[in-house]
Amino acid sequence: AQAAAALENKKQVCVNVEKVPAAGVDGVDAVGRKVAVKKPAQKKVTVKPKPEEVVVISPDSEEVVKQEKPVKKKKEGEGSKKNKPTLTSVLTARSKAACGIANKLKEQIIDIDAADVNNDLAGVEYVEDIYKFYKLVENESRPNNYMDMQPEINEKMRAILVDWLVDVHQKFQLSPETFYLTINIIDRFLSVKTVPRRELQLVGIGATLMA
Repeated sequence: AQAAAALENKKQVCVNVEKVPAAGVDGVDAVGRKVAVKKPAQKKVTVKPKPEEVVVISPDSEEVVKQEKPVKKKKEGEGSKKNKPTLTSVLTARSKAACGIANKLKEQIIDIDAADVNNDLAGVEYVEDIYKFYKLVENESRPNNYMDMQPEINEKMRAILVDWLVDVHQKFQLSPETFYLTINIIDRFLSVKTVPRRELQLVGIGATLMA
C-alpha cells in the first residue's frame, strides 16, 4: 500500500511540473503563486497487544515433576533415638528392691543383667551389693551450694555450660541418663574443688566422657 501511494504521489508531482513552467522552492512558482503540493497520506500503525501466555499443566507433567523431586533419605541412625529405651525406672526399682524400701512392687522388675550371667568380667554376683552401697552413700556424695566457694564461677556460667552440654548430647544422640549423670558429676566435682573459669568447659566435657 505504501509503494502504491508513493507511485501515485510521483505521478501527481510529474503532472504539476508539466503544468507549471518554473516552480520555486516550498511550493511557490516563478510568478509568486502558491502551488498546493499533496503530501502522501501516512498510514496509521496500530500495535496490537500480545496475548498473554497461559501455561497449562497437564496431569502427566505433574507426575513427572513429582518424580523428579529429590527424595530425602534418612541418615544412618536417624530416628533410632526415639526407639532407645531408657533404664532410669529399671535402675530405680532395682535400687529400691535391693535396699528393701519397696517390697511390694506394682510391676515385675526387668533383670537387665541376665544376659551377663556367664560373663565373668561383668561381675553379676556383686550387682545387688553395689545397689545397696550406692543407696547408703547417696547422701554423702550429694552436691551442696558451692557457688560461694568458687571465686571465678557464678550461676550464669554454669547455665551457659549446661546449655552447651545439651547441644553436645543432642549432636551425639546420647541418652537422657548420660546427661543427668553428667550434670551430677559436674556439681559434685565443683562442690569439693575450686575450678578456674578457663577450665570450666574442660570439667563439663570430662564429666560427659565419664558419664
